[in-house]
Amino acid sequence: MKTIINRKLREKLLVPNNFIMTQNNLIKWTILCILLYLPAIAQSQTDSVNLRITTLNSFTRESIMSTITFMDNDSTILKTDTIKRYSEWLKFHYLWTTLPYRPSYILKAESEGYEPTFINVTMKKGEKKRILKDILMNRDVSFMLNEVTVKASKIRMVYDGDTITYNAQAFKLSNGSLLDDLVRSLPGVELDDNGVISVNGEKISELLVNGRNFFKGEPIVALRNLPAYYVDKIKSYHKVTKYRQFLYGDSVKADANKDPLVMDVILKRDYNEGWIANAEAARGTDALYLYRLFAMRYTKHSGLFAYGNMNNINDAQSATRSGTWGNNKWKEGLSSYKIGGINFNWDDKITKSELDTKLKVSYYDGKLEQKISTDTYLAGGDNYARAHSFNEDKTTDVNWDAEFTYPGRDTNLYFKFRPYFNYSRRRNNGFNHTVNMDASPFESYIGATVDSVFSGAYDMESIINLQETNFFNKTDKTEWGGSFNGSWKYMTGKAISFTFSSRSVSDKNTLWSIDGIKYNQDKKKLDDDLRNNYSDVPSSSSNINASISSKLLESSRSFMDLTLKYDFGINSTSNKRNLYRLDTFIAGDSRYGSLGHIPSTSDSLQRTIDIKNSFNTSISEYSHRIS
Repeated sequence: MKTIINRKLREKLLVPNNFIMTQNNLIKWTILCILLYLPAIAQSQTDSVNLRITTLNSFTRESIMSTITFMDNDSTILKTDTIKRYSEWLKFHYLWTTLPYRPSYILKAESEGYEPTFINVTMKKGEKKRILKDILMNRDVSFMLNEVTVKASKIRMVYDGDTITYNAQAFKLSNGSLLDDLVRSLPGVELDDNGVISVNGEKISELLVNGRNFFKGEPIVALRNLPAYYVDKIKSYHKVTKYRQFLYGDSVKADANKDPLVMDVILKRDYNEGWIANAEAARGTDALYLYRLFAMRYTKHSGLFAYGNMNNINDAQSATRSGTWGNNKWKEGLSSYKIGGINFNWDDKITKSELDTKLKVSYYDGKLEQKISTDTYLAGGDNYARAHSFNEDKTTDVNWDAEFTYPGRDTNLYFKFRPYFNYSRRRNNGFNHTVNMDASPFESYIGATVDSVFSGAYDMESIINLQETNFFNKTDKTEWGGSFNGSWKYMTGKAISFTFSSRSVSDKNTLWSIDGIKYNQDKKKLDDDLRNNYSDVPSSSSNINASISSKLLESSRSFMDLTLKYDFGINSTSNKRNLYRLDTFIAGDSRYGSLGHIPSTSDSLQRTIDIKNSFNTSISEYSHRIS
């Protein structure tokens, strides 16, 4: 059947006049049109992007309904839409929107009571869908003032070369703030819990007060004791070392590569001298106590501080120039401490010589008791071990050191002298009892088995073996020495340097011990192997070192130095260990003697010496080196 198309329709379809369409031709024509239209559909899909947007309060993270304006790179507005939809599951408002594809977009979020917020979105090639990060919006806190009075503000910091000067009066701190609170508030300054200060990432080597190293090596003292209102200004700069000033004169300029970075705290004139003191006292149950005292007197050219700490709560802290006391190394058991110290430092305002000396005396009394129960299950038979140990340690320490520096002002000689002396006295005694059994014992309290076995009131049937150790130790150690460093300047920047140091150590150590192990082989009687040992272990050492050197070449940029040096050293050590088996000496009715006692005559003592386990060594070394 033929279908005739009228003239007008044929003209609209642009069909030739002589074209007559059959049903099959109509189907083919329709398919062709569809095929031609599919690329257009695909193209329209790749030219659009789906975005999901959410806006939140920047502080509370509360979901906000807002209006979003979408723009391309040249700020041409593409579309404006509003976030209204709400997700019950996610509990926030959101918007899904379709935009014509652009490599990047600019989004502007607006909501009443909030500041307008802009974000940039960059699309990946071929990306059709994106869930954007939450847009955080800030509250609009602007308001109208009835009347405004403008006052000049204080300058907080000033740069002058590499020197930074902070005006302490420009920083508002709470009442009672100390120097560490002020330092933490300075721009670019960091302060950790150990008192280490950094300025713009570079660590401070010294904390000065009015230009002098009052708190030598311990800046935490000033940080935690000086009130912030004492301070007028704080400066940070590279300070020429005294040795470089000696070599090159007062006109030498600071070098950031060679000189340390320091922080100088300038006090107000009214606080250049003063006292700082604090004390603590506490009592508790079971006769526990704690007493502390810290006091310090400082002037422009001297300082004196003393501290004390007495307690029986395992607190071994020392003030070490810090009113807040240093870190504590806790020990096991019950411990009591008596610690005291004094420190004095002084510098001469004319020669700039410095003296720093400190003395510390401490006494420690510690007791540690342990009771241990161990059950081991084995295929060949179970093992049950019980142990009881006790240790008492009493130690006295005396430590003194000093440092005197003569900076060679107006002379050709520079030197530094550092002597020191240490003494330690220790008395240590205790016991350790261990029992091994093949049957689980019944105990009415912890340690009951060990107590009954070593008192002889326990059934021998289940005992495998037992071990016993009783000991008493005496140690006296003395150490002293010092160092001397000096330089003689023969021309500007050139000097001959010499050093001398010595150290001597004497250690006297004696140990009494009764060690025994008993085996229950026939389940009726314990066969024992008991030894009463006495050890005399003295040792000593000494060393002397000296050197002389001269720097022949020093580059201006510090990438190469040439120094000629000669070193000389003498080292000597002496060690002895005399082991005596006192159980081989029978005095009266006692086979083993008693702990802490030795035969009354040297001949009797020498009869008990264990030659195979005794020794005596002595070594001396002499060294020369040219470099």
